[in-house]
Amino acid sequence: MVRPEKLEAVKRLQEKLSAAKGIYFADYQGLDVAQATDLRNRCREAGVEFEVVKNTLLERAVTDDLREAALPTLNGPTALATSTEDEIVPAKVISDFMKEFKKPTLKGGIVDGKFMGEAQTQLLAMLPSREILLGKFAGGLKP
Repeated sequence: MVRPEKLEAVKRLQEKLSAAKGIYFADYQGLDVAQATDLRNRCREAGVEFEVVKNTLLERAVTDDLREAALPTLNGPTALATSTEDEIVPAKVISDFMKEFKKPTLKGGIVDGKFMGEAQTQLLAMLPSREILLGKFAGGLKP
């Protein structure tokens, strides 16, 4: 029998995933308490929500069309980094933190309804911010 708490947790995760523009899965294993607190603070400052989730609940919360692609990344300790404002900010925050502490690692993500693997999320994290890209584009149009 399914417990009501688990159903509520899955429903909450589904709402969070549907509202998010950028969703990233990270392996937080090896972070000590101070590093985890620092990462959470950096995420909060950037408007990113970072939380540890159970893989089984996350598997149920991911939409059917993405479930098969996401299943291989949902093993071991998983943290969920989401942003409702920007698709790339969660990856950038985690990537910048990784440069400093070598942990956590990005396992994958969902951007614009498409699943991306570890390599693709790393590439997204290296992109300049939206404002910088728009500035470069506007500068390129200038005669």
